[in-house]
Amino acid sequence: MGASFDGGRAWRRAVVAGMTRCDGGTFDYVDNVSISFGPDGVVQLSAKVSDDHGASGRVAARSADGGLTWSTPFLLAAEYRSDQGTYAGGSITSDPSGRRVYSVVPKFSTPTAAGGSFRGQVFVNRSLDAGATWSPARKILDTGDGRLATGDQIVVLPDGTLAHLFTLIDTPAHPVAHIAVMRSTDHGRTWSTPTIVARLGSNFVTDPETGDPVQRGSSLLADAAVDPATGRIYLAWQDARWNGGQADAIALSSSADGGRTWSEPVKVNATPVAIPLKNQQAFTPSVDVTADGTVAVDYYDFRHNDGGASLLTDRWLVTCRPARHGSCTTPGAYGREVRLTGASFDIRRAPRLTTDGPSGFYLGNTMGLAHTRRDFISAFAQPADGDPAAIYAVSCVIARVGGCFILDRGVMSRYEPAVSRSRARGVDVLPAVCLALRCQGNGGR
Repeated sequence: MGASFDGGRAWRRAVVAGMTRCDGGTFDYVDNVSISFGPDGVVQLSAKVSDDHGASGRVAARSADGGLTWSTPFLLAAEYRSDQGTYAGGSITSDPSGRRVYSVVPKFSTPTAAGGSFRGQVFVNRSLDAGATWSPARKILDTGDGRLATGDQIVVLPDGTLAHLFTLIDTPAHPVAHIAVMRSTDHGRTWSTPTIVARLGSNFVTDPETGDPVQRGSSLLADAAVDPATGRIYLAWQDARWNGGQADAIALSSSADGGRTWSEPVKVNATPVAIPLKNQQAFTPSVDVTADGTVAVDYYDFRHNDGGASLLTDRWLVTCRPARHGSCTTPGAYGREVRLTGASFDIRRAPRLTTDGPSGFYLGNTMGLAHTRRDFISAFAQPADGDPAAIYAVSCVIARVGGCFILDRGVMSRYEPAVSRSRARGVDVLPAVCLALRCQGNGGR
């Protein structure tokens, strides 16, 4: 992972030892990393672990020095027989008002015989002492046959209410996906039944010229953030509802009542529409909210694609200030788009998955977006200088008149040999900012 103590201008790389066999752990791989800061400055990290014999689980570690050194990983949940299910993804969240920490992880069961069915479960661990100790994993959701849950996140509202946001997928062979929410008002002891937020209408992103899949994993995921002052929840995801289901755009919805009701989704990406439809595809969004309520969403798109040998791709960021646009839930509220990439890159040079993970060109299911008091910090992957997936960090100064201005752009980390998978999630803290990196050696990710 990478840690910055100057608002994202310079980065120090650290390794969380004890997760894989190559650094003292017992598993072969680690991926789907999530991190979160607590009010006391302690950094919480969780990650999926797995091995070549079908075992899987989720582990957690904590750092008291801004992410430079880490505790011995704690095994939150584990399954050692693949025929009993596989843990996949998950995230960790610190309660900003105290020492509570929450870890959530989904588990998939796949058919093992003819006539069998997919099935999903979701488990939560709680810590009441800033991650020093953890409760056993407790099941809070069983989807029933023919359904899966994925992309699980827990966000904490100012009054302590928890919202568990996730994608509920029906009939995985031909998925129909909805974003759903469960609520807890007693710090995770009990949970409501799932409520549907919106249908997730992604058409899946493809190469405009070849039709090859691009960033397929992110098409079924949403990203969530909370306004720390008002408790309004924001959700961003890919959706093709604005052009007849032909090209994904970036949708945003919000809730002002703790997740009970949600605003009508609005399109927030500023990709031009006077270009070929397939070049309008926008994908892999992240969302974040500052203390003054400024909302930012970043995303990739193909607007500079010219049909040549390279599939030109860029990452962009738009912002909304509630003082100027109300609740930031109306069409046109997001403007002053900023180009985060210094120059377009060729996404066809990204790692290409065929059997491991979602097929096609792949830079990671999610990217990272964090903030300090005056900057948004975006972390994203792109091919660069012979590296198929370098991690870049871009600092963007928030302007009083709206929008932001690029302050600094640099490489956080270089891609190691072989293809890795991860969740890169940024978190807000001062004086340190940490972002999870994708990192793989010969024995572990």
